[in-house]
Amino acid sequence: MDRQIAAQRLQKCLDLSDSVSFSDLLNYTYPWIRHGEPEEVKTWKRATKTVIAETFGDNSPHVQDFDSLFTRDHLDILNSPLQKAKKLLAAMIEEVRVYWDEETGTEALRELPPSPLHPYVDHARIKELATIHSDQFDLSELITFCEELNVCWEKKCYHAVIFLTRKILDYVPPVFGYKNFSGVANNYDGGKSFKQLMLRLDTASRKIADSHLHRQIRQIEPPINRVQVNFSNELDMLLQEIILVFTTNPHQSGQV
Repeated sequence: MDRQIAAQRLQKCLDLSDSVSFSDLLNYTYPWIRHGEPEEVKTWKRATKTVIAETFGDNSPHVQDFDSLFTRDHLDILNSPLQKAKKLLAAMIEEVRVYWDEETGTEALRELPPSPLHPYVDHARIKELATIHSDQFDLSELITFCEELNVCWEKKCYHAVIFLTRKILDYVPPVFGYKNFSGVANNYDGGKSFKQLMLRLDTASRKIADSHLHRQIRQIEPPINRVQVNFSNELDMLLQEIILVFTTNPHQSGQV
């Protein structure tokens, strides 16, 4: 099925759950508590399940997840089955829009691999790091982090990408004379543009990494994607400044 059509059909199911005809569902919590489900609920459930099955397959986990929402196992006073179903549909729509291949649909790998011409860390930047010889700092592990970032990016290991990005932020501050990266972002004199980029790298990338690193398992988990973890531009500016520090400070770089 075409990606756009699949997303549109799922979106229609989601929109119908918010329609005026469903206003009576505000008091509808669990079908086994009352005399049964309202007819409109039954119709919507049947139609939505059919769309999910046609999109992902009759025996897909998506169908099973949808069915399970309307059982006693999901008893939750604060969230009705309908509310949970809406969240699940939103996650499915996101999955289709982000991960499906535009032409080949459900059977394809759901995202085109990153082009080998555009790695996460530029290969030339890594070579520049490798040419630096310092008496004070060993850059070999930083280079390894960069190489591993490229492998993870190519293999679509996006959790590893954001975790490695955070690791680099924790690793490099001594090069600039600071104990942590917040000190670098706020105080290092690299120019206005550099500061703005480093502040974003420090706040946004760290919060995204923390949200995935410390979060526990949930009932519904939207997938992480490459857009969310892509801080390659900011990281390249950081690496460029590290190289500049070493090349302009012979004592620190060990050059004479």
